[in-house]
Amino acid sequence: MIVYLNGNLIEKSKAHLSLDDRGFLFGEGAYEVTRAIHGSLFEPERHIARLDRTLRGLEIDPDPLDLEELFAVSERLVRDNGLAEGEATVYLQISRGASVPRSHVYPPAGTPPTVYIVATPFAPFTDLRARGVGIITVPDERWMRCDLKTTSLIPNTMAKQRAVASGAFEGVFVREGIVTEGAHNNLFAVLRGELRTHPLGPRILRGVTRDVVLELAAEAGHRIREDAVRREELETADEVFLTGTTADVLPVVQVDGRPIGGGRPGPMARSLYEALAARMYRTAARALALLLAVLAPAVAACAGAQTPAVPAPSAVAARPTVRAALDKLRADNAWTLEQQVSICEVPAPPFREAKRAEEFRRRLVALGLTEARIDAEGNVIARRRGLARRPAVILSGHLDTVFPESTDVTVKKEGDVYKGPGIGDDCRGLAIVLAVARALASTGVQTRGDILFVGTVGEEGAGNLRGVRHLFTNELKDSVDYFISVDGTGLGLTNTAVGSHRYRVTYEGPGGHSYGAFGMPNPAHALGRAIAGIAELRVPREPKTTFNVGIIDGGTSVNSIPASAVMDVDLRSASPVALDSLDAGFRAALQRALDAERARWPESRVSLQLEIDTIGIRPAGSQPDTARIVRAGVDAARALGFTTELGAGSTDANFPMSLGIPAITIDGGGEGRGSHSLTEQYRDGDRGWLGPQWAALIALSLAGVR
Repeated sequence: MIVYLNGNLIEKSKAHLSLDDRGFLFGEGAYEVTRAIHGSLFEPERHIARLDRTLRGLEIDPDPLDLEELFAVSERLVRDNGLAEGEATVYLQISRGASVPRSHVYPPAGTPPTVYIVATPFAPFTDLRARGVGIITVPDERWMRCDLKTTSLIPNTMAKQRAVASGAFEGVFVREGIVTEGAHNNLFAVLRGELRTHPLGPRILRGVTRDVVLELAAEAGHRIREDAVRREELETADEVFLTGTTADVLPVVQVDGRPIGGGRPGPMARSLYEALAARMYRTAARALALLLAVLAPAVAACAGAQTPAVPAPSAVAARPTVRAALDKLRADNAWTLEQQVSICEVPAPPFREAKRAEEFRRRLVALGLTEARIDAEGNVIARRRGLARRPAVILSGHLDTVFPESTDVTVKKEGDVYKGPGIGDDCRGLAIVLAVARALASTGVQTRGDILFVGTVGEEGAGNLRGVRHLFTNELKDSVDYFISVDGTGLGLTNTAVGSHRYRVTYEGPGGHSYGAFGMPNPAHALGRAIAGIAELRVPREPKTTFNVGIIDGGTSVNSIPASAVMDVDLRSASPVALDSLDAGFRAALQRALDAERARWPESRVSLQLEIDTIGIRPAGSQPDTARIVRAGVDAARALGFTTELGAGSTDANFPMSLGIPAITIDGGGEGRGSHSLTEQYRDGDRGWLGPQWAALIALSLAGVR
């Protein structure tokens, strides 16, 4: 077996550690266990973020270490040890390094850390998952930084050993009546149909699988509450299950010898495991497909085939039918504007996009796309068939607006300026989708792959990208190669997805009279402490990372201790690692505020609780400047005579990017201002037709033209 030790790949039998290593002497180390499927690590960015945070928490400087390179080494070890055909786990450990003599004081600055990586075969717990497992509860006697994944695991190993000795699978920690987590897994409970798990903070580890399962549960529409589960609630739970890198989603059917949930695995655990497995194996399959795509020319050459080069957008634009389509888009610019105005006057408030969706579908049918349909989530989909089904390219605008149902959506024209709610965002995008469909139909362009013309729901705000999520997890799952969103005005290209985590935070107590009940924990004071803690969070300038408390609510009168205090919080970053780190800091601030407010009134027996509800999760991601879809956008702009600027934004493209599917968002041309306001404006200018031309040329370059 080949392992990695301090910069060298060597046989495991020849790997030797110093007896003065502080990981050996003091347990001063951080570690990660990552799942590998068919040679590809699952969610490496989340593991990197957690490892970075643990190292900093242990005051081991991660900056001299290239953590991303170490995870690349991890994948190499999987391959070099012949494990790329199946499943494996990779163990990566970093200690503070060796120092002489042994001392509780840290070694001198610059002491190199000890880095060890090993890959081993893994077989999923298929049989255990089918019948469920038992757990036992044990007192949580660990230190107060359980959010750090350290190698100091004595309470964890003892809990696991007690569980195995009693015939159970896992030992689950209980602190002051509250279930925290398992010895090496997170725990979830389903109580009255609501999915519950302990909130993030210093008392539990932020499990990578835990986070993914929460995202999948949100996508499936389950009610979720990140709130502590009490020990006694386990016995009345509808379901209990564990999550972890090796456990995946593992149903619990027995707690301390007593059956729960009828003694059988429950439906939510089963469905969430299926969703998790689909994501894990889809990620691995996509990595394999990319590898095969890289190797395809060589394979074809070996077979004597000729693999044609992919034409540049300038060459595609020079083809007669394409040139005719581009010319038509310019000539019919007035028609495009007419579509933009008229579709904008069909209301599409949040979660009520049906009228606009039906009108958009009707217009696509009128353009010859007779199979245009509305899916179960409300998206409009119209497939224009190519000579083959692949590559499949989506060209999309979003149907929804931010405006309530009562909004006057009449569009008014003043000179060459159009004014109306949503006229630019995203009626412009919808008009371009229609214009491109019309131009291709009228000029008879024949593509190699399919182009799908789409209008999505739920792009704005609380919609949480529900439309595009449905496309890529259900309706068009594993059948799309490129995604182009047209959203807004101008001629910019978004290849970096700004992720966002949005939460509703509630501190709850019984409330009471401000004078008569004085001396109990106050939810409003706890909220104030939390806001102060959030305000002190440190975030990087690059990548830009932000936080905001946007809404505060609670209380009934000036002379009442409120029963609850609520705030809505928005966290954003273009980096998944930075966003996860900010999220962890945010949750720690909430827990500190809760603990501080409870400690302020030590004689009070009144409870104070914290609830964190997820409003929306938009994953962060990016496409490198060298990615084919980005190059297609840049080169298509150049072929049309302008230069585009690459940038960051939060759009429908976030979700496919997070799945590893090539995706960008482009502006729709023209000039706009006042987005999301009742006085939003659009001006076409003297080159507004470049928007639909650009969208068409990118789509055709990616789909291929005969």
